Amino acid sequence: MKLTALTALTALTALTLALVTTAARADGAADKAGETLPVSLAADTVGEGVVVRYPPPIVRLKLIALGLVIAGGAWGASFASGTAWTTVPGAAQLKIPVVGPWIALGKSGCASDDVGCGPGRPGVRGALYVIDGIAQLAGLALITQAIVMTTETTAEKKAAFLGLRYRGVEITPVPMTSRTLTGVGLVGTF
Repeated sequence: MKLTALTALTALTALTLALVTTAARADGAADKAGETLPVSLAADTVGEGVVVRYPPPIVRLKLIALGLVIAGGAWGASFASGTAWTTVPGAAQLKIPVVGPWIALGKSGCASDDVGCGPGRPGVRGALYVIDGIAQLAGLALITQAIVMTTETTAEKKAAFLGLRYRGVEITPVPMTSRTLTGVGLVGTF
């Protein structure tokens, strides 16, 4: 009876703590109603609306690089496996990127000349095919995310990239076109 009462008391305490506690924040930001805001939105409150911040453009390149490393590493491992073990059923399909592990999974089994092959080898091999296929898809998903994601772009950063800034004076080249004129003009702020 003690074990049951102790278990019930522990479950009741955990449930009470889960229902009573509120979200904790390191910076303690709160909106006007006193509700805690998510970290990404807390610092960007402007008047009544909330301005959402996007990551800087360099994040796009980092995600593409990470996706290439993950997908390329997984495909490289499956390509090496398909090249090294040619007698394994489905090994030739492992050389195909992204869909190769899934095709090889359908063709997996024991080779005709492998007498010691039991149900364990194809099962482990199938699990590795699934992990490899998921890793390749995850790499492609990261690359796709990097391509379609919205990044932070401001006019100040564009102007600073194209123009010259010295002691609060900025000169930026801009294209000019009309019916009789095509050229480059300079716009300045001071």
